[in-house]
Amino acid sequence: MRDVRLTPGLMLSNFPCWEKATAADAIYMRWLAVNILQPVINRWGPITLTSWKWWFNSGCKRARTGDHGDAGTVDFVPTGASIEDVWAWMGANLRGRWGSLIHERDHIHVTRYGVGTRPGRDEFLREPVEGQYAAAMPGIPTMGLAALIAAGFLFLTRTRGRKT
Repeated sequence: MRDVRLTPGLMLSNFPCWEKATAADAIYMRWLAVNILQPVINRWGPITLTSWKWWFNSGCKRARTGDHGDAGTVDFVPTGASIEDVWAWMGANLRGRWGSLIHERDHIHVTRYGVGTRPGRDEFLREPVEGQYAAAMPGIPTMGLAALIAAGFLFLTRTRGRKT
């Protein structure tokens, strides 16, 4: 496989172990770059892809399993913005493009739609501790959701019994 430009901001060689990519992998890598990663770059600036289909620290000799077995799955870190901000923005603005979008403490994990989830479903998650996941709502940061629920509860308890 030769190196090619996938989008204005990404080359095939930006993916760890890209040399292992097949022609079929490159199709999914381009789709991911065009539909998910380039919009992030356009909004937030450069990103660093940290993990893809092969374990880089194995010298690219061991294939990944699970979601990472799909060429349309990647882990990345924004270089000029917070992981939290980029993850929340992706959840609110790129819904329908990703299957699994997870804030995994020191990086963002994203799959293409239909990978890592049940058919017709997506998941927007936070992993505060390794292996423990909490659901979030796209467009509403997790802490904001708790505050919204508390405000609604307070409103209901204060207005209960009032005559209108």
